[in-house]
Amino acid sequence: MSDKIIMGQIRELIKTCPCISAYAEGIGIDHLAEEPECYSIESAPAEPILKKYINGDTKRQQVFVFASREAYGADIRKNIENIGFFQLFSDWMEQISNKKGFIDLGENKIPVKIEALTTGYVFETGEQKAKYQIDCRLVYLQEGAK
Repeated sequence: MSDKIIMGQIRELIKTCPCISAYAEGIGIDHLAEEPECYSIESAPAEPILKKYINGDTKRQQVFVFASREAYGADIRKNIENIGFFQLFSDWMEQISNKKGFIDLGENKIPVKIEALTTGYVFETGEQKAKYQIDCRLVYLQEGAK
C-alpha cells in the first residue's frame, strides 16, 4: 500500500529527535500517560486543505500537538528545563525542514515543512506534574490524479 498514515509518519519522524531519544519508543498517539517524562502526539482540528491548484494538486496541512508530562513545582531550574525542551524541539523541526524528503508520506505527497505554530507552554498542572505542549503542523503538497 502506497498510502501512509500521516500521524504515524510524524511519530516516526519525532522519534528521531535527539532531545527525546531515550523516550522515543514510548511516544503515544492521542494518549499521554500520567507519569512524568512521557510524550504524545495528539491530533488537532484544522482545515486540511490550504490551497487548491488548477492542475488538481493541493497544499495541505496536518496540525498536531506535541505534548509531554513533566515533573513540576516550585523548582525554577526544572521548570526552565521543561519549557526549554520545547525551544530545542522547535529548533530541531526548523532544521529538518531544510532537508529534502525529511519525512516519507507515501506516493504523491511531498513534504514542504514541519513547524511549530506556538511556543511551548504549560497546558495543565497537577500535583507535582504538568502537561506541557506545543502546537505544530506538517505542510505537504498532494499531487492530483495524473
